[in-house]
Amino acid sequence: MKALEMTDNNSGGYQETAESVPYELGNSRLGLGVIMALSGLIGIWGVVCIVNGLTTAGSVQDLSHGLITAVSGI
Repeated sequence: MKALEMTDNNSGGYQETAESVPYELGNSRLGLGVIMALSGLIGIWGVVCIVNGLTTAGSVQDLSHGLITAVSGI
């Protein structure tokens, strides 16, 4: 650890010390890797769902009609 000393001559010459702690990048890289892996899996899942919807519905119009019906309830 590195200590920094600061003096303030305007208010009586007192000293303050601040310690700097080295920043660990291991935890943030692990978290970023987990988030990226999960977002990739969600993206793959979305593509599989679209392909499944297209093969089941038969056409893009049927798929969009089914999507609108599912969202609106009409």
